[in-house]
Amino acid sequence: LKALVVSNQNINYYKKIYDLKDEEIIPIGVPRNNSKWMSSIFSNTKEFNNKILGDFVFLISRPAQEYFIPLIRKKEYIKDINKICKKYNLNLVIKLHPKESTYHGKRIYYEILGKKNYNKNWFFSEENIYQIALKSKICLTFYTSVCIDFIKLNIPVIEIMNLRGIPEEDNDFSLRDKRNSPITQYRNCGFVLGADNYDDLNKHAHQIIYNKENCMAFLKKNYEEYLSNPDNFDKLIPNNYF
Repeated sequence: LKALVVSNQNINYYKKIYDLKDEEIIPIGVPRNNSKWMSSIFSNTKEFNNKILGDFVFLISRPAQEYFIPLIRKKEYIKDINKICKKYNLNLVIKLHPKESTYHGKRIYYEILGKKNYNKNWFFSEENIYQIALKSKICLTFYTSVCIDFIKLNIPVIEIMNLRGIPEEDNDFSLRDKRNSPITQYRNCGFVLGADNYDDLNKHAHQIIYNKENCMAFLKKNYEEYLSNPDNFDKLIPNNYF
């Protein structure tokens, strides 16, 4: 048994669980973050056209059926996002999760943002998320591993997620921030800027708009601390490794 892992920090875990030797474990980073692979994605997808749309916030959505994003909280998140859009005079582009593709999944957005405003100041898009994110002023997620990819694209991500009071996430084993709030693993590693509420969201939105370089310095530092460089993985794997 041999293992390819994303980080040096995984080595001791795999050694203990699978009784592997050091030479049997190779940290290769996140393969989809390899520069050649990401370049191929851009060369095979069309550039997102926002000339008519103007400046916008990009939200990568997630269905409310999942336990960590109850419907009542998701509605509050969307209301807060709408307030941010109005405050900074930005439109909103939403990438739905596949489970939200039906009208039922879209209904919450029509209800809060206004169906009459659709195609005026907010939109759904099926285009490539990398292409959309590159043109956005602010990128938001409810929870997704794509936040790691965006660091490689120099795109800071705000993760909107309040896990307080959700038993599966708010317990003795929870990861927690300095305020003792339960947080996701992405926020714990510093791969995202975390927002529990509107004030957090507004603070990070302001930082990204007016001081994006500092935000990216923080995120890149954490990426380099936790994850191996994916551009080297093809050199690290011997031809006869498998």
